[in-house]
Amino acid sequence: TKYDPAMCDQVKLMAQEGMFPEEWSAHLGISMATIYRWANEHPDWEEAIVIGWHLLAAYYAKKARET
Repeated sequence: TKYDPAMCDQVKLMAQEGMFPEEWSAHLGISMATIYRWANEHPDWEEAIVIGWHLLAAYYAKKARET
């Protein structure tokens, strides 16, 4: 799979739904190694991954607060 900047938005949406990076990679059809390699090659992808981690943490923080 070749890098597509549209994947940045997909990662953020998946993270907002509580999906983990392993699920991001499965959904996008790429390996975890590719996720990290692309982060080194594409600044917009790196930013999306960082934001994705923050969104994922916020998702589960909210879940914990609600219980």
